[in-house]
Amino acid sequence: MLKRVFTGFFAFIVMLCGVFLFNYFLFSICAGAVLLWLAWEWWSFSADLKIKLKVLFLFFLGGVLALIYILKLYIQGVYLNYLNNIFLLMGFGLALLAVIFVLLPLSKTKFLVRSDSLVLFSFLFLIPTWVALLYLKHTGVWALFSALLIPIVADTGAYFSGYLFGKRKMAPQVSPKKTWEGALGGMLLTGIFSTLLFKFLGNEAQADWLGLFGFFGLSIGLVLLAIFGDLFESLLKRHAEIKDSGSFLPGHGGIFDRLDSLLFVLPTFALLQVLGHFY
Repeated sequence: MLKRVFTGFFAFIVMLCGVFLFNYFLFSICAGAVLLWLAWEWWSFSADLKIKLKVLFLFFLGGVLALIYILKLYIQGVYLNYLNNIFLLMGFGLALLAVIFVLLPLSKTKFLVRSDSLVLFSFLFLIPTWVALLYLKHTGVWALFSALLIPIVADTGAYFSGYLFGKRKMAPQVSPKKTWEGALGGMLLTGIFSTLLFKFLGNEAQADWLGLFGFFGLSIGLVLLAIFGDLFESLLKRHAEIKDSGSFLPGHGGIFDRLDSLLFVLPTFALLQVLGHFY
């Protein structure tokens, strides 16, 4: 338990440095490296993917991320908006598709851990997440901070409410420890915390009572997506018959284990920011 708390605290400090201290270029380098590490762990769910092939895919994915970064530097105006919106919509659509995968019987989703499926879906999820990170960093530190904080607060609320009140299993075949009581606790805590953050640090023009209630509802929806993001990775691990995606974070597992929900939350939050200008 102590190891888990220490690792979580250290990771939170690193996140704060990235959000508030790093400039756009340095943040992009670090965020890109994390996403590439996550991809490597994702591909490790299949024993059929050899090291040389994974290295080749890693260079290709890195090239795609670098190309998007360069395009965002040189494309301006309406074309940049089109580029952002297309990828963010794709990320939101993929999150909804993954929700369906989680709800299907386990026997129907074994294809997700085939080597071709792992590579395809990793690219499809990580590219919109990359676009969302760049967009939110450019929008402002509080927009990025609010988006990154949602899964953290949700996990905290879910852990304590699940520990104290958890009885009804949410998805016993995929993640036996998750309960509906924990999920509701995570939604409530995140809704309150995110709404307060929006009230005091967000766009004042949107922070009237109607805007606050709307943002509270959107925050709860984002927590629900975060939960399904975690369940989606648990589904992959169940099929791959592994406990953790890696061991880089003591007490937590791998990078994928900690950031799975962000693959669902970040593109959706960024899309909502495009539509609502909350920050």
